[in-house]
Amino acid sequence: SLKLRGTNVTDRSIESFFGLTARERSIPIEILDLSGTMISQKAAVTIAICCPDLKSLKLSMCQGITDVFMECISTHLTKLQALDVSMCPITAKGCRSLFCAPSLREVDISACPELNAHAIRALVTGQIGCDDKDAPDSVDVLDETELLRRRGNVSQLISISAQYMKEIDAN
Repeated sequence: SLKLRGTNVTDRSIESFFGLTARERSIPIEILDLSGTMISQKAAVTIAICCPDLKSLKLSMCQGITDVFMECISTHLTKLQALDVSMCPITAKGCRSLFCAPSLREVDISACPELNAHAIRALVTGQIGCDDKDAPDSVDVLDETELLRRRGNVSQLISISAQYMKEIDAN
């Protein structure tokens, strides 16, 4: 377990520690909390590659965490069970990528300014609503066949926390 919540950790320190250690072997960390730090997407990707055994990752309030990192999770963090990206600038496209994370059981997307009800649909079904005016034209992060193959056509999520979302309705 490594908790660096609210510290002044930088991309340089992440790259130095995780990159150097990973050259020798993967880092056996199961719980990592970097909430409230100023790390960028590049540092987060380094962590994903160097820490394949992560089971819990907290990145709440990290403004450098974007959809590109969400795509990285399903590829590199196959053991990840809990993810907190609350208050991060991810979109429904990023949530759709999380649908492919094979072990993911809990996701906190509370207060993410770009998310709405389509994000929850993307997490559960792997699809973004076709009427989503905010979804980019290139939402095909992975084609549907690949999504279903990776997840076995069944969502593994047990808990989705989506408090303080700007738009949740029955549609």
